[in-house]
Amino acid sequence: SLLLLFSGQSKEACPINPLAPSAGSQRTYVGEYKNLSYGYSVMIPHDLTGVDTDNPAYQKGFTIILRDPNRTISVFAEANSIEYKDSKGAAVAELELFKQEGLQVVDDHAAATELGGHAAASFSFRYRCSGQEPEYLHMEVLALSPDGQYVYTISWDGPSKVERLDQHVVAALKRSWHMFPAK
Repeated sequence: SLLLLFSGQSKEACPINPLAPSAGSQRTYVGEYKNLSYGYSVMIPHDLTGVDTDNPAYQKGFTIILRDPNRTISVFAEANSIEYKDSKGAAVAELELFKQEGLQVVDDHAAATELGGHAAASFSFRYRCSGQEPEYLHMEVLALSPDGQYVYTISWDGPSKVERLDQHVVAALKRSWHMFPAK
């Protein structure tokens, strides 16, 4: 999940801007995104584009970058290297790891949900950078592959006052998610 990719993030790297590709060479995705290596597909909603770095060794997912104000929706998969047993345990553990990274967490929430009809967990937290306004929000939906080998995530990051702008996009991604055997 995103935390594992950003472990070691400090207060200076605030707000969280997970996996926003660099200005270098990028791949872009529209419509159906299918990841054979990690066994999932998802439909990118109409009029949106997913991007990631142009590195064939790093093909785990993509980020949708939204503007006015700046916010991101990231869709990723990775090996379950921590060997989480279930989605709820993974969500609780990752929430705790984010707190340990030094972000000033204002409040947090965890709940059961679904990802493409599969059991999943969600967690969110509001935080501040260096105790100042504005307040930011990180929301994440996390599921394990049926065989437990992979962790799948959809996350949203941005100013907490605008989270409602993108709820329909996150919901569409969750509904369109399909898991299949990885190749």
